[in-house]
Amino acid sequence: MTLFSSLVAFAITLALLWPLRQLALRFGILDDPGPRKIHKDPVPYLGGLAMLGGLSTAVLWLRPEWWTVVVMLASITAIGLGEARRRSHGRMRCSGPRFLMAPE
Repeated sequence: MTLFSSLVAFAITLALLWPLRQLALRFGILDDPGPRKIHKDPVPYLGGLAMLGGLSTAVLWLRPEWWTVVVMLASITAIGLGEARRRSHGRMRCSGPRFLMAPE
C-alpha cells in the first residue's frame, strides 16, 4: 500500500509539473538569475506546489486523520509563494512560517 501510494503521489506530482510551469511562466513567478545562483535563465517557482499536490494526496489517502498536516504544509507553501511573488529577495524570507511553529 505504501509503495502504491508513493507511486500515485509521484504520478500526480509529474502530472502537475507541466501545467504549473506554464502558469508560472505566464504570470512571471520566476527565480531570476543572479551572482549567487547557478542558473543562467529564469526558473519557474511552482514546482513546490506540484510536490504539495502529490504529497497531500498520499498523506490523505494513507492517513486521512492527518488532514491538519496537509493544512499546515499548504499554509507554509502559500506563504512561500507569496514571498516569491513579491520578490522579497531574502529580506523577509522564512519570516512567515515562524508563526506556524508550536511554541516550546
